[in-house]
Amino acid sequence: MTRTPRWFQTGILVVGIGLTILVVSRAEQIAFDDQVRSEQHLVDTALAGQERSAAVGHATFMSPHAAPIAVSRGHVFVVNTPGDTVDVIDVSSRAIVTRVNVGIDPVGIAVRPDGNEVWVANHVSDSVSVIDTDPTSSTYLQVIATVQDFDPVTKATRFDEPVGVAFANGEKAYVALSSENQVAVINVTTREVDRTLRITAQDPRAIAVRGDRLYVIPFESNNQTQISGGLGPLDGDLTTFDAQEHVLDNNNVLSLGVDVDIVKHPKVPDRDLYVFDTATDELIEVVDTLGTLLYGLTVDSTGRVFVAQADARNDVNGRAGTRKDGLAELDNRAFLNRITSVDCGGASCAQPAFIELEPLPPVDPAPGLALATPFAIQVSDDDSTLVVSAAGSDKLFTVDTMSGAVLGRVEVDAVPRGIALESTVGGQPSRAWVLNAVANTVSVVNVSDPTNLEVVATVRLDDPTDSAFKRGRIAFNDADASTTGTFSCESCHPDGHTDQLVWVLDTPICDRGDNSSSGCTQIPPRTTMPIRGLRDTAPYHWDGIPGDPYGGINTASIRHATAPNCRPEEPESCTLFLVDSTLAKTMCKVGNCPVNDEGKAGALTAAERDDLAKFMLSVPYPPSQRRSYDNVLSRRAKDGFKLFHIDGDNDEDGPDVCGNCHRMPFWVSTNTPGSGMDAPTWRGAYDRWLILPQGRLNLIDFNFYESITRLGTPEQQVWNLTWGRRPRFDPVWNMVLEGSTGVSGSFARQVTLNQTTTDDLLTDGLLDALEVSAREGGVVLQGDGVFIESTSGADSTSALSATFSSIQSQIFVPRCVSCHGTVANAGLDLRAATGFANLVNAASTETDLLRVAPGDPENSYLIHKLEGRSSIVGSQMPRGGPFLSAEEIDVIRSWVAAGATNNSGGIATPVALQFDDGLYVEQNDDPESFTRSELVSLAADGRFVGTFTARLGANVDGDYPQPGLWSRGPIQVQRGKQKFEELLERIEEQQEAQDFPILSGGDASMVPAMVINGRHVQEAASLVVDGRRVAGNVRCRAGKLPDCVDETIVVQLAAMPELTGMHLLQIQNPGGLFSNDYIFFTDTTTVNSFSEINPFSVAVGSATVATIPRPTEPPVTRVALSKNDGEIFTAVDGTQFQTETVVTGLDVPTSLNFAPDGRLFVTERPGRVRVVVDSELYPEPALTLSEVFAVDEAGLLGLALDPEFSQNGFVYLLHTRPRPGEAPTNRIVRYRNVGNTLAEAVILLDDLPASTSRDGGRLRFGPDGLLYAAMGDARSEDHAQDLASRTGKILRIRRDGTTPRDNPFASPVYSLGHRNPQGFDWHPLTGTLWATEHGNIGNDEVNRIEAGANYGWPAIEGDQTMPGMRSPVLRFSSSIAPSGASFYDGMTIPGFRNDFFFATLRGTHLHRVRFDPADPDQIIGTERLLDGRFGRLRDVVTGPDGSLYVATNNRDSRGTPTRDDDRIIRLTPVR
Repeated sequence: MTRTPRWFQTGILVVGIGLTILVVSRAEQIAFDDQVRSEQHLVDTALAGQERSAAVGHATFMSPHAAPIAVSRGHVFVVNTPGDTVDVIDVSSRAIVTRVNVGIDPVGIAVRPDGNEVWVANHVSDSVSVIDTDPTSSTYLQVIATVQDFDPVTKATRFDEPVGVAFANGEKAYVALSSENQVAVINVTTREVDRTLRITAQDPRAIAVRGDRLYVIPFESNNQTQISGGLGPLDGDLTTFDAQEHVLDNNNVLSLGVDVDIVKHPKVPDRDLYVFDTATDELIEVVDTLGTLLYGLTVDSTGRVFVAQADARNDVNGRAGTRKDGLAELDNRAFLNRITSVDCGGASCAQPAFIELEPLPPVDPAPGLALATPFAIQVSDDDSTLVVSAAGSDKLFTVDTMSGAVLGRVEVDAVPRGIALESTVGGQPSRAWVLNAVANTVSVVNVSDPTNLEVVATVRLDDPTDSAFKRGRIAFNDADASTTGTFSCESCHPDGHTDQLVWVLDTPICDRGDNSSSGCTQIPPRTTMPIRGLRDTAPYHWDGIPGDPYGGINTASIRHATAPNCRPEEPESCTLFLVDSTLAKTMCKVGNCPVNDEGKAGALTAAERDDLAKFMLSVPYPPSQRRSYDNVLSRRAKDGFKLFHIDGDNDEDGPDVCGNCHRMPFWVSTNTPGSGMDAPTWRGAYDRWLILPQGRLNLIDFNFYESITRLGTPEQQVWNLTWGRRPRFDPVWNMVLEGSTGVSGSFARQVTLNQTTTDDLLTDGLLDALEVSAREGGVVLQGDGVFIESTSGADSTSALSATFSSIQSQIFVPRCVSCHGTVANAGLDLRAATGFANLVNAASTETDLLRVAPGDPENSYLIHKLEGRSSIVGSQMPRGGPFLSAEEIDVIRSWVAAGATNNSGGIATPVALQFDDGLYVEQNDDPESFTRSELVSLAADGRFVGTFTARLGANVDGDYPQPGLWSRGPIQVQRGKQKFEELLERIEEQQEAQDFPILSGGDASMVPAMVINGRHVQEAASLVVDGRRVAGNVRCRAGKLPDCVDETIVVQLAAMPELTGMHLLQIQNPGGLFSNDYIFFTDTTTVNSFSEINPFSVAVGSATVATIPRPTEPPVTRVALSKNDGEIFTAVDGTQFQTETVVTGLDVPTSLNFAPDGRLFVTERPGRVRVVVDSELYPEPALTLSEVFAVDEAGLLGLALDPEFSQNGFVYLLHTRPRPGEAPTNRIVRYRNVGNTLAEAVILLDDLPASTSRDGGRLRFGPDGLLYAAMGDARSEDHAQDLASRTGKILRIRRDGTTPRDNPFASPVYSLGHRNPQGFDWHPLTGTLWATEHGNIGNDEVNRIEAGANYGWPAIEGDQTMPGMRSPVLRFSSSIAPSGASFYDGMTIPGFRNDFFFATLRGTHLHRVRFDPADPDQIIGTERLLDGRFGRLRDVVTGPDGSLYVATNNRDSRGTPTRDDDRIIRLTPVR
C-alpha cells in the first residue's frame, strides 16, 4: 500500500547523520576547517539518503583503472571500486563529505570543463554515471543521468567495459570502451553515443584530451613477439620451423623435433598511440612501439605525451629451441619499468624516447629502489615535473621531464593507481591525492619539493572486500615477490587477466616415456592464461601440472600416470601449489632465491601465501559481454551451445566437437591423450586474442592471420580460425558472449529516471526487465535519488522577482517551454530539471557568447535574444511574440547581474529505495512505498531524479562459489562425445548428443526430473530455465546439500517447459551466484502446469532421465497436424531446401510472428489470433475480435510482438473495424498475452482511414524498438501525398502510441507516397529498411525506405522520376502482388543468409533478393522460389529453428484452395 510521502505533506527537509570519517595523519592531526561552506546543507542532504537496510554483495571483479581520481571546486572525487561509490573528500578538512552510489565497479573519472558535472565510468555496469557538482543545484552530488548504449533488438550492451573518460569541450566527451576496442563519442547534452572511433589494437583504457587532440593508448598493445614459425625458408632467426607442417598439418603443441623460439618479428603490428582531431574525430596518426603494457597517459601543454608502461622482455630468454634458454637468461627481469615520451607537438609525432626508471639488466635496482609497474602519471601545470605511481612497489615518485631523472619517491599504500595533482599559481606541483586501489585508501602527498615527497595524511575509504581476499590481492600485486623487486604476479596477469604474451618459464620438457627419442628437447614456450575463474578448473595452465588434485598424465609424464599434488577436498591447497611453484621458479633469480619463514623457496611468508592462494581461487570472470539485460539467451547463442557441445564443426574429417574436451561446467578438462595437456576454458574468449599453446595460430606469416591483424586482431576472427573460418562458428561466438559467468544478465544494469528519460523506450524496457529479475531473486534492485519540492509554486502567482525560480515559472514555462522543451530547439531545453544548467555558463550554439554569463548581462546572449539586437542569429525571442516587456527584461538583467544563482531547486530530500513485491520502498525506519508509475510521474514533473541499479545478493564472495552443473561423471575427465542412451530412439537428432538429459512428458501425472552432477549447490537454490525462474527444486540423490554423495543431484521441475527441444538450465543459490548454462532436452506430448511438487523417489538410470508422479489434471488438447511434404528445391546458387507443411486448416492467415519462447502467433483475416506450438495449432484462438470488418482485403491484418515480450507480454494488432453508416477505419491496439489468450486491450491509434482494398496492414518493430505500420492509401490516392493523412504512409510510433521526437514530420508519419505497402524488414548487416509495395496495374515495387522520403504515389510510379521523390530499387512490370517480407537471419540454410524474401499473392511464389556480401546495399540477383507450388503466399518469417516459414492465402476468395489450405509451410535444409 502506498501513502502520500511525508515530504509532500509537510515540505520539511530532514537532514540525516553524516558518515563517520577516519583520517590518519602521519605528521599531525588534521583539524577540520572551521569555515561553513555555503553548500554544506546540500552535502548533508546527500548523506541523509544513504541509509540502507538490505544487504547486497560486492564481488571483486578486479577491474582496471584509468584516471580514477580528480580534484574540482575544493573537493576530491575518487572511485571506491569495491564499494560501487564515488567518495567525495573535502580538500581542506580531508574528510569524506559524502559517498555517491554509482554503477558497479567505478574505475575512471573526468570533470566537465565548466566544473558542473563529474562523469564516472562504471566498468561492470557498462555505463557512465553523471554526477551533478553544481553547488547551487537541488541535485548537487546526485547522479542525474546515466550514459549507456544498448542494442534495441538483442538488449545487449554496445558500451562494454568503459574505463577512461575525457572531455573535448562542454558538448563532447570521449569514453574508452576497453573490450569493444572502441572509443565512444558522447553528446554531453543528450547523453547519447553519437558515434564510435575504432581502435585497431586491443583494450583502450587511458585517454586524454589536450588542445584539439584526443590521445588514446591500448593497454595490451603487445611487443611484436611471436613464436618462430613461418612459411618461408628457415633462417634460424625469425623462422626456425615450418609452420605449415607443425601448426596447420600437425598441431605440434609439444615442440617435437623442431626448435621453437620466441622472436620479435618486425611484421607484427604494434600500434600504441592513437591521435584524433577532436573537431572532426578523424584519426590523425598512429605511433608504434611505445611499450608492452601501457598503463597511464598524460600530455603537457606543448603536446608532449608521456606513457607509464612496463615493457616485456619475453624475447630475451625466448631462444629456448635454438639456444636452450630458460629462466636464467631472463635474469629475473621480466619487464623494464619505463616512461615513454613522444613529442606530438609538431605536424606529426616524433620517435618515442624512453625514460628508464631502473638500471638496465644485468644491473638490478638496489633493494627498495625498484619502481615496478608504472601506472598513474600526471604532469605539473608548468610542464616541469611528472608525478607517477609505481603500483607494484607502492611508491609515488617524481621525474624531471627534461632530464628523465627520478627526483624523489615516497611509500604510499598498496597498489597506487590514480593521481589527482594540484599545482601552484605558478604551475609548480604542490599536492598529490593518490588512490591506492587495493588498500582502498587515498594518500595525501606534499609534492611541493619534488626531491622530498611527504605523505601528510591517509583517507580510508569504506571497503566491503573480504580481508583475506584483500591481503591476497595485495600479495598478488607486490613486486617484492620477485627477487629483484621489479615485477609481480599482477605484471603478467594484469587484473587477473593475461598479458597476451608467450613466455619461456620453468615448464617441463615433455616426457613421452621413450628415452627422449620423440624429440622433446626444449622448454616449450607457453601463452599466459588468466587466473580468473580458477576454482573447479584444476589443474591450472597448459601443462596439466600446477595444482593437480586428480593425478594422471601431464606433459612431464605423457604415458604414465602421476599422483595428485594437492587435495580435491581442499581447493586452496591446489592454488597454494601453484603459488609455491611460481614463487620458487618464475619469481626467483636463478642462483639467488630466498627462503621464507617456513623454509620454502621464494619470497612471501606462509601467511601471505595462504592469503594469495585463497585470493587466486576466488577471482571471478566479469559478466558476459553480450548477455541480454532480461537474462534470456538469444536463439543464436542457444544454437552455439548445441554446436559447441553436441553437433560440432563439420570439417573435412567429420564433426569436431569442442565440448568433448572443453566440457561443462566451465568448458575445461585435463589429461589430453598424447600431450597430457589441460584443455583450457573458452570463458572470456571475447577478451583473449592470443590463443592456443604458444599462440600457434597467431603467426604473421599466415595470410589469414596477417589480414586479421590489420583489423586490430578482433577476437572473434581469431577464435574462428579454430573452425577453419567457417560461418558455422558464428553462433558459437554468441555462446561465448552470452554464456553465464555466474550472474544474471540484469546484474549491474542501470536506469536513471529524470525529466528527459521518462518517455524513453529504453527506460521502460530496462525497468521491466530489472523488476522481473528482482522478483525472481536474480538481482537486488536499489535506487538512489532525490525528491524535489519546488519553491517555484509560490513564485508563479506572486510578483515577478529577480530569482531564477520566479523567472522560470512566470516567463520560461508559459512563454518559452513550448519550443524549448521536449523538442529543445537550438539545443536549449528550459524545463525545470535542465533549464538552469542549459543557460548559466552554457555555450550558445549561435554565437561565441555564453547564454548567461553570471554577473555580465551585456555579454549574455539570452539578453541579446530577448531584446532582439542586431547581433543575434535568427529571430527575437519568444519567436513570433508577444515579446517580453522592458520591465520583464530588466528583472532578468538584475538576476544575471547578481550572479545568476539558482534558487529553483527548493527543498531536496534524498531517498534510498529498494524494489520489493512490486513497490519501491524507502530504506529507513519509517518507509514510504511508491509504485513505478508514481516515480515516473514525479520524474516527468521534475520532482524526482533517481538512478536504479541491479546489484548482487549478499552471498557472492569467495566463500560462496559459483555452482557448477555437468553431465554424470568426474568433472575433470575428457569422456569423449556426449551422447544419449537409446531411451528415446525416436528423437534421431538427439541420439548423437549423449549425457545431456531428455525429459519426456509422457504421462501427465509425472513430474519431470533429471539426475546430473552439481557442485556448490546450496539448500533452497532456485531453478532457471531459458533465463527465467521456474518452479521446482533441487536435492541430493544421496546426502545433503551442498555435500552430495558423488556430487550427484536431482533437479525436479514443477512443469515441463512448454516448448520441445533444447533448453538451458541454471541453478541460483539463495542471494548468490548462478551456475553455468546446462543443456537438457524435452519431448512433450502434453502441456503440464502445476505448482505443487510431489517428492517421490526418482527412477535413476544410466540415461539420467526420470519422471516423478504428480497430481492428475486434464491436459490441454493440441491438434497434431504436422506432415512432411519432402519436395526438394534447388536455388540458382545451388542452395538446396525442402518443404514441409507445418499447420493446415487456417482461414486466410495474414501475419506470422514468433515469440521468444518459440510460439508462433498467426492472425486470420476474419479476426482471430491463433497460436502454434511445435507444429501444433491450439484449437482455441488466443483472441477473437468482436468488432472486425473482414471484407475483401480488410480485416485483421497485422501483428507484432513487443521487443520486451518476455517481460510484458504485449501483442500489437492492426485491424479494420466497422462503423455503422460510415466508412470503416483501421486501428492499432495493444493486448497483453496471458497464457495463450490476449486481453487488456489498449487502443494506440484509431480512426485510420480504411477500405476494402489497398489497406497495407503490416506491423513490425524496428531495431530502434519503435513500432512501424504500413498503411495503404485506402483507395484515396491523393491522401498518399497529404501529411495530414495517415494513409499511403509508413508510420512510426512508440509502444504507447505517441510520436517519437525524431520522427521527420513531428507526427507518426515516417515516409509518404505509398500506394499499398504490405511487407518490410531491416537488413541484418546494414540496418537499412526495405519494403514491398503493390503498384497500379503492374509496377509492383521494392523500395529502400528512409525517414522523411517521398516514394511518389500517385505523382509517379514505376520508372518515372520527379524531383524530391524516390523511384523503386526493383520494379515488376507485371503484377505479382508482393506481400509480407523478411530478411533471413538464421543459420540453418547458410546459402540464404541475409537474403530478402517476400511472399507474392498474384505471383504465387516466394521471391528471393540476393545482396552482395562485400557491399550489402547492392542487389546482385533475384529469383522465384516455390513457383506455383502452394498458390497465393501472404507472409514469410524466419523461425527460431533457422527455417523459413511461409503462410498461404488461398482462401481469400482469389485463390484456389486445396483441402489443407490455408497452411504454413516450413523451408528446411536438405538432410
